[in-house]
Amino acid sequence: MKRIILALSILTVILAGCKKHDNQGDAPSGEGVIGTWQSVAVLNDIGNGKTPWRDLPAKDRTLIYLYANGTAKGLNDYKSYTLEDEGRITFTKADNSKISLIYTLANNKEMIMTQGACIEACLIRYIKVK
Repeated sequence: MKRIILALSILTVILAGCKKHDNQGDAPSGEGVIGTWQSVAVLNDIGNGKTPWRDLPAKDRTLIYLYANGTAKGLNDYKSYTLEDEGRITFTKADNSKISLIYTLANNKEMIMTQGACIEACLIRYIKVK
């Protein structure tokens, strides 16, 4: 009986020490692109340079997670990223397919990133939430 109580006590201590993780893992925070970013606005210009930014409704906002070790989460099937040079970030899927996007950072709190291959300007504005 003492062994059962001891075993249960040890198991309780071990389980109590475990951290519960959500499906996104620990949210990153840091300098530069490292951190948790939320999309807040989009710009899809028709070519005249006069199209305004459109705020995203709360239900359409997404979070992306960029970790210091190069892991990316929240970007469809893209699992990792690399900074190619100043202003260019490449995201890679598990099958090794890649997309390279242009980005700019402002005050370590705002990031504007291209949406992909567009003829005219198509941008997403993100704010750092962590």
